[in-house]
Amino acid sequence: MFKKLQRKKFNNRLERALKQRDRSSVNSTVKTVGILFDGNLIKDLSYFKSLFSSLKISEKNGAFLGIVTFDKNEPSLSKHLCTKKDFSWAGDFKGDAVKDFVKKEVDLLILYHNNDQYLENIAAQSNAYFKVGFAGGDERILDLILAVAPSETAVFNGEI
Repeated sequence: MFKKLQRKKFNNRLERALKQRDRSSVNSTVKTVGILFDGNLIKDLSYFKSLFSSLKISEKNGAFLGIVTFDKNEPSLSKHLCTKKDFSWAGDFKGDAVKDFVKKEVDLLILYHNNDQYLENIAAQSNAYFKVGFAGGDERILDLILAVAPSETAVFNGEI
C-alpha cells in the first residue's frame, strides 16, 4: 500500500511539472546537454564522450546526474550520482546534486534509464528545452523517443 501511495505522489508531482513546462525554446540550438542515467548500468562518464564529440559540444557544457542503489555514504560515490535517499517519500528533492541539476538550464536532456520513477521525476521537473529518451520512456515527458538500445552508442549518436 505504501508503494501505491508513493507512486501516486510521484505521478501528481510529474503531472504538475508537465503542466508548468515551457516549450517555447524547443527548437533552439543545442549548446548544453544534460544527461540523466542509471548509475548501476553506466559506471563511467567517459561512456558519453562519443556523444559529445558527435554533437560537437565540449564536455564542460554537459551536466550529468545518475541514480544508484548503493549507499551514498560510500567514499567512491561521485558528485554526479545520487541515491533514493536524495528524495522524500513523496518525491521532493532533498539532495543538493538533484536540486542543482534540475535548476540548470540545458538545451538537450537525454535519459538513459529503464523506467525509473526517480529519474522520470527529475526529467519532468528539469529546465531542459528538449528531452530525448529511449523506447519505453514516458511519452508525456519526452519530446523524442528513439527505438534504439542505450548500448548501441554509434546508432544513438547518429540519430541524435
